[in-house]
Amino acid sequence: IKTLSYDAGLDKVKKLIYCIGRDITEISQKHKLLEQNEMRLQFFFDNVLDGMGIVFEGKFQLVNKAFVKILGYDSDEEIIGKNYDQFIDPEFHKKVEEIVSSNSNQLYSSRIVRKDGTFRNIEATGKTIQFQDQELRIFIIRDLEELKIAQDKIEESEARFETVFKNSSLGLMLLDFDGNFVDANISILDRLGYSQNEIREMNIMDIIFEDDRDNALEYWKLLISGAVNKIYKEKRFVKKDKKITWVRVTLNIMKISATENIVFGLVEDLDSQKKSEKALIESEEKFRAVYELSLIHISEPTRPY
Repeated sequence: IKTLSYDAGLDKVKKLIYCIGRDITEISQKHKLLEQNEMRLQFFFDNVLDGMGIVFEGKFQLVNKAFVKILGYDSDEEIIGKNYDQFIDPEFHKKVEEIVSSNSNQLYSSRIVRKDGTFRNIEATGKTIQFQDQELRIFIIRDLEELKIAQDKIEESEARFETVFKNSSLGLMLLDFDGNFVDANISILDRLGYSQNEIREMNIMDIIFEDDRDNALEYWKLLISGAVNKIYKEKRFVKKDKKITWVRVTLNIMKISATENIVFGLVEDLDSQKKSEKALIESEEKFRAVYELSLIHISEPTRPY
């Protein structure tokens, strides 16, 4: 399929129509490609998280949605056509003017004046470019207040986790994917008799009773490979003094960042339970021995039906 452009004329004397055409297929394809590129650029400009604005002769010609939001306005129409310096805290006018006039693209801190009159700390950079014989300045700004709020929430969450981790009566531990201890709370340390520095030099397999290690390693590999999302097993741990302690261990993978995971472990004390179970078994064995050796037949009374 070809795209054609033509001019037509009418010869009334000869009653003929003359047409002059040319193939503009290649031009049409380039035009469509240009439109697609402009659409992609506009999409990027509108959806980038940082505020972006283009200034010509000191006035905003174009701003994106993030820029409008950071300044607290409802529409870009409230910003376009206005001098950029009226949105800057007067205290920072001189600093920004020096950076702009020197065509610097350095990253700097500044403060803006929002629509409601409040100030907002920002991080900014810019670049002066030539476009169609015009000198334009591109501004990029990042809202440090929102960044600080997000960081505060992260720190608050980490502080809560740290408090729970340190003060829990249950044993809590963090392990890397090789099984090395990253951290362990006081409950784990007291149970095993190790210091924090000592346990951080150890691997989880170092404290598992030798007869349980093969089974533990098998389940560990299943967890790390993603074949299972949680391990829930009763194990024997070996203390620093070589004594055995029974525990119930729950392990699962916890995401700590966009690219980093860690193994979170919960350890419950089973010594009391195992002692009770052992006592019950011994009691049953004694009863059985007495029953079998007794000359008196022991039986339950017959129940009437």
